[in-house]
Amino acid sequence: MDHRVVDGSDNGTYHSLDKGTVYIDGGHYEYLTDKGALSTYNNITYVLYRSRFGPDKSCGSIECDYYTNPSGKIGTADEKSSKYYLQIYKVEDDGHNIKGSGTIYN
Repeated sequence: MDHRVVDGSDNGTYHSLDKGTVYIDGGHYEYLTDKGALSTYNNITYVLYRSRFGPDKSCGSIECDYYTNPSGKIGTADEKSSKYYLQIYKVEDDGHNIKGSGTIYN
């Protein structure tokens, strides 16, 4: 995460989910610190969306601090679809560049 937002719909990373509870299991780490970075880390928010005609449907979210990996229930898939994606963001760029990986499933 070199920028404030990573959006799965922008980079074409979609997930297939059945209707029901959705879980996330992931991890993140800092790989680069910008000059002038804040001395603290901003929280990271993971939001689950379903792409659809019109505004995309928000299906849930989870927020964690830098020291806590995203894990557990993230939301509810309202229908079976192959068009679910994550939007991952920090409220502002804190100068700490983050990489991560994980899965969402139900």
